[in-house]
Amino acid sequence: MHLSETSHIKGVRMMHPIGRISATSHWFASLDAPAEARERQLALERLMREAQDYEADALIEVEFAKDLIAICDLASRILHRITARAVAVRIAA
Repeated sequence: MHLSETSHIKGVRMMHPIGRISATSHWFASLDAPAEARERQLALERLMREAQDYEADALIEVEFAKDLIAICDLASRILHRITARAVAVRIAA
């Protein structure tokens, strides 16, 4: 699976877009960088599985966003979730 943060893949001339897809990580409470990196990787892996379901060869315009939600119970907490988005494409032969 090819990945690109731009709309191009080096060495590939023709691509056929399938559509924009997204996938999310788990909700997590930790603010440390290792936890966020793990959840970012999980979101990317889920995004790649989603792309494979559509028989995509590559993901272009890959981007990540961080969602927040505040839980107002006895111990107020903020939960985070990473969302990965991209355009799934087929590479022309």
